Amino acid sequence: MRFLPRWLTDVSAKLTVGLSLVIVGVFALFAWLFVRYHDEAALDEAQAVARTQVDLIGVAIEHEMAANDRERLREVFSDFGRERTLARVALLGADGTVRYSSRPGDVGRRFALASPGCAECHERQPRDRSRSVVWSSEGRELLRTVQPIANGPECHGCHPAEQPVLGILLLDQPVTELWARAGDETRWFAAVAAVLALVVLGGTWFILRTVV
Repeated sequence: MRFLPRWLTDVSAKLTVGLSLVIVGVFALFAWLFVRYHDEAALDEAQAVARTQVDLIGVAIEHEMAANDRERLREVFSDFGRERTLARVALLGADGTVRYSSRPGDVGRRFALASPGCAECHERQPRDRSRSVVWSSEGRELLRTVQPIANGPECHGCHPAEQPVLGILLLDQPVTELWARAGDETRWFAAVAAVLALVVLGGTWFILRTVV
């Protein structure tokens, strides 16, 4: 026994090591749960905001469509193109062809159901699909949110009544700032957790050294 290190034979040292492992394990588990929940909550919040945005944009677009003012529609989408927080706002026809877009080069392009940003939802069963999905384009992650344009009575002057959906309003937003903000908050939490763990470990060691 005399050849063994002191921390293997000292009761208080062994208790300190054992309790330290338990405390560190608890803090690590709590930190993992926090990070996982925090990222999911941040994404849920971003999706809720995006759905509200696309709904409001949809109301404005439907108003211009009802007036059949195509030049004004082009101006509206051009204005969206100057928004830094929007990567793309596009109006797709029922066949997936872009009719208007904040990125003029998109006009005439057809979004196939199997294309990136579309397949993520359409590969699921209809009941499991969401209006929002995170996908990658040109080396960056985007949050895509869509809103169907319904064929209401006011649209029947130009569109056949038997066509239930006229097209899709599509909104792409970069999520880089979202992940950066979430990362900052996670690092702050990790720092606080580390300080608390050290305080608890130090207090435990002091009490055991004093009592045992």
